[in-house]
Formats: sequence, structure tokens, C-alpha cells
Amino acid sequence: MFNPYKQHLKMIRYSCWLLLFLLLQGCFGSNEKKDIITGTISKEKLRDDIALLKNMVQQVHAGAYAYNTPAQISFLFDSIYNTIEDPLTTREFFNKVDCAIDRLRCIHSSTTLPDIYYDSISNKAMFFPVPLLVINDRLYVNSAAYSLQLGSEVVAVNEHPARNLIKELCIYAHTDGYSDTAKHGAIDDDFGLNYYMAYGAFDKFTLQYTDTGSGQIRTRIVDAEKLKDINKNMYNDTWYFYPGDASYDFEMMDDKNAAVLTIRTFGYETYATRTAFNHFIENSFRLVYQNNISNLIIDLRNNSGGYYSSTYPVLNYLVNTTLPEYDSATRRFDKLPFTAYIAATDTSKLSNEDSIRKNFTLIRDGIYAENNEAITVWEPAQHLFKGRLFVIVNEHVASAASNFAAILKERTNAIIIGEETGGNNAAHNAMVFTYELPNSHLRVDIPTKRYYQPVQQMHTGRGVIPHKYMPFTVQDVIDNTDRPMNYILDSLLTNKVKL
Repeated sequence: MFNPYKQHLKMIRYSCWLLLFLLLQGCFGSNEKKDIITGTISKEKLRDDIALLKNMVQQVHAGAYAYNTPAQISFLFDSIYNTIEDPLTTREFFNKVDCAIDRLRCIHSSTTLPDIYYDSISNKAMFFPVPLLVINDRLYVNSAAYSLQLGSEVVAVNEHPARNLIKELCIYAHTDGYSDTAKHGAIDDDFGLNYYMAYGAFDKFTLQYTDTGSGQIRTRIVDAEKLKDINKNMYNDTWYFYPGDASYDFEMMDDKNAAVLTIRTFGYETYATRTAFNHFIENSFRLVYQNNISNLIIDLRNNSGGYYSSTYPVLNYLVNTTLPEYDSATRRFDKLPFTAYIAATDTSKLSNEDSIRKNFTLIRDGIYAENNEAITVWEPAQHLFKGRLFVIVNEHVASAASNFAAILKERTNAIIIGEETGGNNAAHNAMVFTYELPNSHLRVDIPTKRYYQPVQQMHTGRGVIPHKYMPFTVQDVIDNTDRPMNYILDSLLTNKVKL
């Protein structure tokens, strides 16, 4: 028998299920259509992020006006604000933000993609995989893989001339002042990622290069790879690089009455790593003293810095005077502003702010100086090294490592060999806080403290200038040779050559 009541209930249930199905389909459908790479952020939200970042730089960044006037900083961010006339992708907005950050000329200021975005693109095969090197403003293959000849000069990638690539990609690597050779790291280390940031995704790359045998320009098609695979296989595919497995090493050469002290970082964050490094330095100089070593070579290449406090356990064996850990330090605020936007990874640093704040005194409008009594002073070690000292540097020596080289150059008889350091020789910005922009979720590193070093020769805007300039060459790559080290061992130690 037909029951209209039951039929009505059946229709209600059907309508409810249909409505739920359509709602779920709408939700799932919108997620499927929304691509994190091609998805855009509204003009209004991006402009809000730029306006916020402008205020952060003006109020927080310790070196905001080291190489720019207040008017220039204001004009820079206002110009970027005005160029945002439409919604942009994360990649497009990143390029605008990072361009502004690069103009600060600060090696400790950087822009980082949101983790979810980076993880997503890392799993897509759309990156250029061949390791390259910039040498003398030219681009070379730094790999024996990919059926390419090691040391071949790259003429173009996807019809972008090599010189243009160098110029356009180098903005992604920031450096102190005008030591622009350090910017080559944007290509030497991160060409694949930075090519994507500049030009977008590709599934294949047309590589034009000069054959080293015939000199003819040849073309090869290279398949794109996943960024995570490129990073994983980097050391297998790269021919010439500075090993990073050991942060430090010590070797004695009895036949030359010499020792080589290699230090790749001063970034020892924990008590255990700092103590281990300090013991290593003590043992190294004990061996130097006990074996009457008269020639010491310190290899600093690719040491990007770390903590000043980790440089002085070495310096106090080399400098025969008391040294302050730094000459002075300043910051632009009393109480750290914009704390609501500090990235979750950095919120733990806030607990130290109150104690740090007590060490600063207002000396003029907008500038607070650290009290002298808060600066650690180091004394010379008992068994000071008094022999000949040689220090090898390159453009990737920065921050505390650059300060270390500057002090050795000025306060000792050290002979500096290699290339100008990427870090400023006289002043650095540090004590970095990472801020997250609320709409784009880009993260920006902003240093809050500017340190001035105990050196007299300022060389404003420049790194440490070596006594003997010895640039990297293509032949060094092909032969996998170490010319600066060989020059010291075979020429300087034997007195065949005098500087």
C-alpha cells in the first residue's frame, strides 16, 4: 500500500544526501583545482605584506641604513608596493620581496619560501639538474655526469645567455656591502632552484655549450629533475666542491715543518659542539708548540661564519694583545617590535630579549649602543704561535669568519691568499629574527644588531682583500687542484717566491 508519509521521508533523506554530496564535491573540487604553484594572492593582501615589511626593515633591521638612506629605503618599498596591481603567485611575490632585501646589502638578510610551497615544488620534476660554476663572469659545467664534458663553457640555457643568467640569478644570493663575487653562490650552489624562481618551471632544458676539444658550440637537451633528488645527489654529480663532512681538521707536514688547520664553520650552537671545537683547537696548538712547527696554514674557504665567541679560542693563539669580542654594537629599538609576526621557529629567542635590552643605552634618536662592560674581552694564550702564518680565503668566507680574517690581517703577520671575502671586513649585522608575513607566509630574516669589529682599516662595503689575489680558474676545476694551497707549500714555504 502506498504510504505518502514514508515517501516524503524518503525524499527528505535523498535531498539531504544530495546536498551533502554536492557540498563535499564542491570542497574537494576546489582543492583539486587550487594549485599551490599557480594559485595567486590578492593585490590587497600582498600590498599589506609589503607595507608591513617596510616598517619592519625601518624599525628593526640593524643595518638598514648602512648602504641606503632613509629616503632610498622608503622609495624602494613604496615602488614595489605600487607595482603590485594584480594578484600574484607566491613565486612572483617572492621575487619582489627578495629584490628589496637584496638592496639592503646584508648577508644575514634573506627571504624564504613557505615550507608547504617549497615541499610541493621539491617533488616536481621541473628543475635544471646540471651543477655549474661561475668563473670570471662566465658559466662552466662542474660535473662529469649528464654526458657533458667537465669544464665546458655554458653559452645559454633555454636561450637565456650565460651573462644574463649570472646577472639575473645573482640577486638571490645576498652579500655584505659590495663584495659581489659572493653572489656567485646563487649559481654555484642553487642554480636549479633560482632558475625556477626567475623563469618558472620546465620539463626540459636546452643547454648550449662550447665543446672543450673542438671549440664548437653544441646543444644538448637535459631532462628536468626533482629538486629533492638534485639536492640528494649533489655531491655525487658535482666535480669540484669543498667537503663539508668535517667542520674542522688538523694536519701536520713534518717534511715542511708546517701544519694545516682547516675551519669550515664557527657555527657551534650547543655547549657540546662548542666544547668539542675548543678542545680541538687547544690540542692542535699544543701539537704545534710541542713539535716546534714554524709554518701554520689556516684554510677558511667556504666558512660562512657563526659565532664571534668561537673565533677567539683560535685568535688568542695568534694575536699577542687583548681583544674585545667586538668593538661596539648598536640596534634601532628599545623593545623588539612586531613580535606577533615572529616565525614559530624563532619565538624561543624572545626569552632573552629582556636581558639583552638591559645592556643597551640610547645614544641618539633611534640608536641604542651596547654597554662596554657587556662585551667579552679575550686574553692571549700562554703558548702563542710566533711562526709564519698563511690564511686562505674565498668569496664564500662571511660574517664571523670574515671578521676573523680581518683581525689576522691587521693584528698579525698573516699572509692572506685567495679571493676577497664575501663578508664585510669591519661591520656585520647579526642577532637574526625570522618574521613571517601574514598573507603570503614568506619568511624574512632581519638582523637586529650591528657589530663593529676591532680593526682600523675599514674598507667600507668591502670584504677582506687578500695580499695575494688568486682567483679560481677552469683549469682548477678540470684538474681538481688546489692552487692556493700548492702555492703556499711549493713556493712560499720554500722561499722560491716572496710577497
